[in-house]
Amino acid sequence: MQPDLQQRGRASMDFLAALGGALHATKRVVGAELASAGLDNARLADDFDARFAQFQSALAQAPTTPRYVAIREWMGNHHGQVAMEAFDEVRPRLEPALQALQQRGPTTLERAGADPTPQYTRGIAFHRTATWDGHDYMGYIHGELIHRKLVARNFGGDIYDQRRSFLDVLKRDHYARILELGTSSGNLTVALSRRFPQADITGLDVSLRMLEQAQRVGNELGHAWTLVQRPAEATGFAAASFDLVAGYSLPHELPESATRAMLREAWRVLRPGGELLIGDVVPFLAQDKLTQCWAQLEAVHGGEPFWREFCSLDMARVATEAGFVEARYFGHGERQFPFILHAVKPAP
Repeated sequence: MQPDLQQRGRASMDFLAALGGALHATKRVVGAELASAGLDNARLADDFDARFAQFQSALAQAPTTPRYVAIREWMGNHHGQVAMEAFDEVRPRLEPALQALQQRGPTTLERAGADPTPQYTRGIAFHRTATWDGHDYMGYIHGELIHRKLVARNFGGDIYDQRRSFLDVLKRDHYARILELGTSSGNLTVALSRRFPQADITGLDVSLRMLEQAQRVGNELGHAWTLVQRPAEATGFAAASFDLVAGYSLPHELPESATRAMLREAWRVLRPGGELLIGDVVPFLAQDKLTQCWAQLEAVHGGEPFWREFCSLDMARVATEAGFVEARYFGHGERQFPFILHAVKPAP
């Protein structure tokens, strides 16, 4: 259910989206200035910390860097608040329909008795948005305003098609039971339902507000999803009870220890012969030195505290160490995005 924003909210969201375009354009200018100053892959150090220090030093000397930083910081500080204010303007009109979508329909939501948020994420404003549960309709705000009206207009490619097309690597035409890790507001869940309409789909996330939005989406589309508020590394499901475990854009939000625990848990709940499919950001192993530096800079200033930990991993190796076989880790499409982990739980 997409919002019909009032003029102020619509103009504010359009301004944010346009500012995102200006940020990308300004970044290209800074990149050209760095190249003119002689900063290139050949001159960057092999050691990551030394390389990043070189990059930051050169960045500080680039004439357009202050403009780039000003735009980046304004967007980081304001995009969540602007989106919440745009929603609150139309809340009286939207709320009855949103409540009805939660209360009626085939998608169920099991709330945790106690807050399941892992300690390692507490107090972190991921993406510099107000904490995922910082507004009682934060799931809707994230899914329909931030994601659809801001991210989708500034991120290369079709962010919804990326979730659909990365399913092409799967081996089967049908999976009886599917577990989705990090359901968020339900974008991958929709893609899974469209691809496997007969599947029994369970989605989990630690954010109640995100799951509430996923429930609205599921009910609006008539899908009988089972949503549960639990962490991906401790699902609580029976061993060997799913045929596919899938997730999108989750591991880079986790420390390495949690990512490894998540893959061990995925192995535990999969039936023999079951598949693991994870899509996420491009890791360092697929980037040149300069691209790594830009990615790390944007992560440091973009509310991504575990970016470097994740991007330094070879997820095929991590999956193999968790017990999977046939593990592959590769980029999807021309842009190499998402980067995909596909692996299989071996038969006994």
